[in-house]
Amino acid sequence: MKKILLIFLCILLVSVNCFAEFVISPKIGYSNIFSLNPGETQNLTFFHKNSLNTFAVSADMGYIGNKGFTFLFNNNFSFLGSINKKMPFNNVDIDINFKKIKGAYWNGELLFGYTFKQPMVYCTLAAGFGAGTALNMSPESVEFNGNSVNIKDFFSIESFNAGLALYISAAYYFTKNIGISFSLTDTLGFGIFNYLMRAQNTVAINSVLGNNGLNGSGGFSNVFYLKIGPVFKF
Repeated sequence: MKKILLIFLCILLVSVNCFAEFVISPKIGYSNIFSLNPGETQNLTFFHKNSLNTFAVSADMGYIGNKGFTFLFNNNFSFLGSINKKMPFNNVDIDINFKKIKGAYWNGELLFGYTFKQPMVYCTLAAGFGAGTALNMSPESVEFNGNSVNIKDFFSIESFNAGLALYISAAYYFTKNIGISFSLTDTLGFGIFNYLMRAQNTVAINSVLGNNGLNGSGGFSNVFYLKIGPVFKF
């Protein structure tokens, strides 16, 4: 079975290289990583809403067949942003803003779809699997109820997502091989976004947040990317 699978993959690679264009597009843009995670306090169920807004860089690459079949593998890194968290506090919904986020969030997509080709314009629709995780992420300050507290080295962020990725892009080619590409990706699925306290001295944080838990269990996630950048095809 393994030999058959290996032969199939070799045939697929040879076919792709003979009858397809290889495309690569480094991009920059905006990303939003959102999670809605259920929590419970005093036998009441509520939801933690986390929204990470950041700058994004990515490397999108793949193959476009002569008949339009498209395979893409995208790597996205999100950083230099802030987190808005909404949760109940004394029976009132509150906003907590985590600032100066260190680290990054990686999200990858494996996509299959179709590209509509014109002499200078390519439009691609694709869908597939997307997944991501936090990479050494931690906030350095938090704002809550008008107060700002330095929390450097107090928290680390543990987060991941996985789900259905939907992708659309348009590329305009100035020459045969060089152009500009605009893309939008939305990954809907399961995820979690938790804050892990790692400092022994938590008096400053507890004075602001009290004893309310910051974490929920796994729930809905939505990862969105809006990007633009050059595109090269060979």
